[in-house]
Amino acid sequence: MQLTVNDLALAGKSIQKIQARVHLADNVVSLQPMSIQDPKGSVVCRGAADLDDKTLDFAVDGDNLLLSDLFKTFGQPVDGSKNQPIEGSIFLRD
Repeated sequence: MQLTVNDLALAGKSIQKIQARVHLADNVVSLQPMSIQDPKGSVVCRGAADLDDKTLDFAVDGDNLLLSDLFKTFGQPVDGSKNQPIEGSIFLRD
């Protein structure tokens, strides 16, 4: 399915446009790809969210991102555990 969202407010932030190709199978949501566009920056990501395990596995490429906002929004465990909800590698390019 093709998804398009315009002028979204999420976690106190506004996003101009989101477009995604979404596929759901066996409680796994796949995005192939999803693009987020805003005058402040842009992101393209591919990957999956497992609804049973409550895990995300995404590869993200972005320009003009404010990473501190990302970690403030998604940086705290929602279940009270000590598990870190975001982990992986960040590569910066000039």
